Amino acid sequence: MKKLLKWALIVIPVLIIIAVVVVVLMLDGIAKRTLETQSTASTNLVTTLDSAHISIFGGKVGLNDLKIASPKGFSAPTMFEMKNLKVGVSYGQLTKNPMHIGEITVEGPRLVIEQQGGQVNVNAAMEQMPKTEPSSLLLIIDKLQINNTQVVVRPGVPFLKPEYNLTLPPIAMKNIGNADGNQNGAAIKEVVSQMLTVLVASAKESDSLPPELRKWMVTSTDELKAMAQQELQKQSQKYIDQAKQQGTQELQKGLEGLLGGKKK
Repeated sequence: MKKLLKWALIVIPVLIIIAVVVVVLMLDGIAKRTLETQSTASTNLVTTLDSAHISIFGGKVGLNDLKIASPKGFSAPTMFEMKNLKVGVSYGQLTKNPMHIGEITVEGPRLVIEQQGGQVNVNAAMEQMPKTEPSSLLLIIDKLQINNTQVVVRPGVPFLKPEYNLTLPPIAMKNIGNADGNQNGAAIKEVVSQMLTVLVASAKESDSLPPELRKWMVTSTDELKAMAQQELQKQSQKYIDQAKQQGTQELQKGLEGLLGGKKK
């Protein structure tokens, strides 16, 4: 009887630990699949996540290596990615809708702002998001903290450098999905749109960007085309003026030859 009791004291805690691990792994897998599926449906952009971890007792959710693909027609495989994201949320909130999240901290994300054929990927991404929300998940986020953001700007315009690399200062967004205290919640696409808008606005303030590029980042597609056309016309006029000047010089030389050279 004592031996049986001893074994029970050893086996039962082990079984409990195994059960907890299995539950956590199941929750982690469910969280990963749910986020990938709902984010992809909500934004019309393929979203992948390497792993998710839910701390049942710690009130924390960790997401690792999340990537949001670029819209069609752009060369960068991913428009936005982040290696690590920490979410402060109680376990009870995970089953509620809207889900109330105290704080999200994003460390070292990377955003690619790319222009192709008069379209900017960030604008294209927002325009192609579904008009109606296919995802049922709504979020209320008290604070979204974004640290050490790396931004790669690819203008795709001949008169600018091919690529500019920036590091943004920390950004804090508050009361997402809680406008005027109504607590209606925000859809995933709205959270992504707000975050992208804030990051682009911060990037265009960087001193590392020339003024013409900052203007490009806030203009519409038509204005971008007009700016490129204006610059091309300016360059063309420059070459025309040079050709005229060279032609005038050649004509003057020819006339001087016919008239026997310059008069002394």
